[in-house]
Amino acid sequence: MNILFICGSIEPGRDGVGDYTRLMAGQLILEGHKTAIVAIKDRNIDEVYTGYQFELKNQIEVTRIPSGISDNVRYSLLKKTILEFSPEIISLQYVPFAFDLKGLPFFFGTKLKSISTGNKWHIMFHELWVGMDKESSIKHTYWGALQKMLINSLIRKLNPVFIHTQTQVYKAQLIAMGYKPELLPLFSNIKRDGKLTGTKSSGDVLKIIVFGIIQERCFIKEFANDAAEYSIKNKRPISILFAGRLGARIVEWKSVIETSGLTIEIIGEQTAETISMLLSGADFGLSSTPLAQMEKSGAFAAMREHDLPVICIARQWTPRNVRFEPPHGVFNYPAMSFADIITGGITFQSEKQPAGNGLSAVTRLFVNSVQPESELHT
Repeated sequence: MNILFICGSIEPGRDGVGDYTRLMAGQLILEGHKTAIVAIKDRNIDEVYTGYQFELKNQIEVTRIPSGISDNVRYSLLKKTILEFSPEIISLQYVPFAFDLKGLPFFFGTKLKSISTGNKWHIMFHELWVGMDKESSIKHTYWGALQKMLINSLIRKLNPVFIHTQTQVYKAQLIAMGYKPELLPLFSNIKRDGKLTGTKSSGDVLKIIVFGIIQERCFIKEFANDAAEYSIKNKRPISILFAGRLGARIVEWKSVIETSGLTIEIIGEQTAETISMLLSGADFGLSSTPLAQMEKSGAFAAMREHDLPVICIARQWTPRNVRFEPPHGVFNYPAMSFADIITGGITFQSEKQPAGNGLSAVTRLFVNSVQPESELHT
């Protein structure tokens, strides 16, 4: 198939959805498809760029349209690309804030519909709207209600042959709107390398790894103190390793963990091979992503790729009007005690885990979904 992806920005390493799209495109080329990407509001360039990017040793056609350009030029360039590439499917990688700084891309569906020539559309919802959780402010609740209206308008205008999203919560929200989306799991950017294996604790030091950006308002102080108490009571040292791009909150976490008496090591960004080895050698992953949003976390996907039980110490984030089941092997703190989490993690590691959501498996699921005979029922 000829598959054209549309996203906001595609600067390597600067835009998560852009990196995701490029990986999908590169893998699809490996599987015999032809792909191209148009970044229609790229905030990392000042002039239109038409050329190539590389992923998985494959050359991918890209068109990058700067965010500061007029909409007339923007959609004219997009139409030109569509006509030249002749896609069998156009896949819109949707994040509201990628297409408008306030996350309110008015008339987006109308504009996209006007420049397509009978093309079939697919939408991947990476994000939906703000204010979805019960803990949100009134401002975010009303803001999100407007974003929801724009999403409904977008779907109605494009009439996609298939809708995907990454989380159970987002899927339930779209179902409540009258659509029939399916899950397209987030693949891990850190491929498990069977040749590179870390050294697990074997009952000695309990190794916990934090990978990726640390989010706000977590139960890190309570967690560190409970872990230190468990360590003393059970005479088992606990080490917490921090890897990857961690963000500014690592300063606070470092102080809290050192005060508790636990061992801490911060190594920052590493190669994918090194991260894979570290994940393979850990006993638990530690996540600051809210439980109901865990499935859209790249760090969580990497941990699950390496069969790690994951401890969630994130702030409360309770989705409105939907029921949610936490992913298997995720332990919510402080709802569970530290001691119970360790016991649960041992049980999880003794079970045979299903195959992870690798890139090739996810791209095959994507292709099978958007075949011409696929239909969206509303």
